[in-house]
Amino acid sequence: MHEKKLPPTLHAHPPNPGIDFAATPFALNHELGEWKPANGTPRRCGVSAYGFGGTNFHVVLEEHVPGALTKGQRSAQVAVAVSAGSGASVSHVASRPPLRGLLVLGAPSVEGLHRRWTGC
Repeated sequence: MHEKKLPPTLHAHPPNPGIDFAATPFALNHELGEWKPANGTPRRCGVSAYGFGGTNFHVVLEEHVPGALTKGQRSAQVAVAVSAGSGASVSHVASRPPLRGLLVLGAPSVEGLHRRWTGC
């Protein structure tokens, strides 16, 4: 993110013939390339780490834009996603003031995570 470069996709050459990439918004990067911002929004990326014991960690990063937190309305869309076995589901979306730092919440269920997030 700091270098504003998109790294090559590992172990994806040749591409999986069962995926029609032309019909999706996804692409494989076979070479290091420039990471251009889209529509004036900050660059954002997801990072995932998968542990051997089944513990998975995921984080979304956003590039720092000087002055972005001091201009205009200070709010951010926050989506709470829960991953359970076969996939992830968004259970709660809220507009809140942007956070500075890192907020990590965990719970054994969607309902438990919602209770921790909203306090209800």
